[in-house]
Parts: sequence; C-alpha cells; structure tokens
Amino acid sequence: MYLLPGQVGGTETHAAGILEGLAALSHQHEIIVFVNEEAREWPIPTDPRFHRVVCPIQARSRARRYYYEQFRLAPLARRHGVEILHSLGYVGPLIAPMPTIVAVHDINFVVLGHLMPARRRWTLRLIVGAAVRRAAAVATGSEFSRRELVGLYPHLKCEVCVIPNAPRRRIRTAQRPPIDPPYFLAFSSTYPNKNLPRLLEAWVQARAMLPTGYRLVLVGHRPDRKDLLEAEAVDWLGYQDDATVATLLRGARALIFPSYYEGFGLPVLEAQQEGVPVAASNRSAVPEVTGDGGILFDPFSVSDMAHAIARLGNDDALCSRLAAAGRVNVSRYNWPASARILLSLYERVRSGEP
Repeated sequence: MYLLPGQVGGTETHAAGILEGLAALSHQHEIIVFVNEEAREWPIPTDPRFHRVVCPIQARSRARRYYYEQFRLAPLARRHGVEILHSLGYVGPLIAPMPTIVAVHDINFVVLGHLMPARRRWTLRLIVGAAVRRAAAVATGSEFSRRELVGLYPHLKCEVCVIPNAPRRRIRTAQRPPIDPPYFLAFSSTYPNKNLPRLLEAWVQARAMLPTGYRLVLVGHRPDRKDLLEAEAVDWLGYQDDATVATLLRGARALIFPSYYEGFGLPVLEAQQEGVPVAASNRSAVPEVTGDGGILFDPFSVSDMAHAIARLGNDDALCSRLAAAGRVNVSRYNWPASARILLSLYERVRSGEP
C-alpha cells in the first residue's frame, strides 16, 4: 500500500526482492500483492502463483492511505481468501480477521525523529507501535534492527524475525563510466543521517593524502547548499539509471558509505557484488552488513573518515584483499534465501507458533 515507485528507496527494493525470492522457490502458496493506484504498473513476478490487486487509493496522500490501510484493506484481503496479511512498510491494519506480519526496517522515527515534523513523528510512533503490538510477527532486515525493536518494545510477545535484504541482480553492460577513473563513489541524499557534509569535509582532507587525479563522484540528490556543490574535485551526477550506477561502481576505486544510521545498508552489498572495496561507517547495521569486505570509520570524525579514504587510495594490496573478502561476504545474501526464512515464518504464524 505504501509503494510509490522510484520514491521510497530501500523499502521498494525490499518489496521487489522478496517477491523475486518467493517466485524463485518451489512452493504452493498463492501470493496476492495489494498495491495502490500509483503502483498499478509496478512489476511483480510473471508467475501464476502471483496476483495483483489494485486498491482504489493514491498513496501520495498519507492520511488517505493510512485510513484505507486501517479500515478497508483487511476486509478486502478476507474477500480474496488471504490467510496471512504481510505489510511490508512499517504499518498495517490494527484490526484484521487474519494474522498479520509487519515489516519494520528501522526505527528512524525514534532515532531521527527530532529531524521530522512533530505531527509525522508522533503519528509514526503511534501507528507503528500499535501495529507491532498487534502483529503475529515482526520482520526486519538486520540483527541490529531486531535488537533496536526489542529494546523499543520490550514487552512484545511475538517473534521479531530477521529477513536480510540482498543486492539486486548484477546488470551486465559494456558501457563506460561517465567519469574516467580514478574516483571514489558515494551516494548523495538530503537525509541528515547520510552524513554528506562530513563526507565532503573528509574529502578535502583526504585529497592532501592521495595521489593526484582522484575525484569524488556523487550519485543521487544534489543538495541545495552552494558551498557543497562547489567542492573541488567533486562530480555531482544526480540520479542515474541502474545500469549507469552499476558501471560507476565497477569503475570506482572504492565506495564510501558514511551514513551514521541504517537499518541495513544495501549499497555496501551492491559494491561488494561488483568487487569494489568499501570504506563505511562503524555505526548501526553497517558493520554487520559490511563484514570483512570493508574498512570502518567513525562517521562523526572527519579525520577518521579522511584517513580511511586515503588508505584505500594508496594501498593496492588492501583494496585487493577487501574486494576478495567482499565477494565472500555478499555471497551470504540472496533473495531466495531470505524468502525461505519468510516462508518458514509464514508457517509458524499459520500454526500459531510465534
């Protein structure tokens, strides 16, 4: 119900990935995918076990979407014979004739709540908390997020199950990167936890320790701040299609991932899938996801970040070791494996085990 194609980031990737994983497995379950008007053309597996139901609601209106989700979705699901209602985006019906599972990917509405409008912050705290307490089970993407949820809701009686995310399928293309190497790659965002200003400060320091010629390439939202846009040896490419991002990753010396709060950290795995070493934050779920395929730094220390960048720019042997370790690490994550965990959770919920 929440899905706005191309706008909701990691939660869209999770939804697409888990459906892909379920389609790859041999099972007899029928999967009914309830989508809003904006997602009526959003691709779902072309498999006879999967069926799309378009709900008469536009999710851009958050209030209308919440109303539909709470009062119309569960009766509609019952008419379609749904046995378990799995909500993939933080909230779900509080009253339903069937067991519910709710996916809570992180608790950013608490950790970063002070950065949100007060009305949205308190609405999320209220409805996510109620959905979690009412659910037969809660799904999340990392052990870090599982611990956070258990800490936030210590009296939960249901299971909190880790269903890891996974990188998208590799895109094989012969196109050349739009920027010539050598360069480091990072993703730009306006969300404060993505830590863009500190990254650019660290880049200024790192350049003094790097061989000449290195650039920092940023993909994603361009900030409004003129001082950031005018940083030296930085290329702001804006949003790029998946094939171009994959090409940029393959050509990069390393991915720099400075976010200080993540429920997972999927770009790390996508870099490792391409054989690219990573320098990443040592906070939240990022170390768990990175494994041995990256070096970690304190995201609140500009100096620590700068030295991590410089190490990767100066040490070929280190980059080779991290690339090899990253390939091993990313092999632990795939959507069929995550879908198997989910199917097992469905069976436990149906039998009343959690």
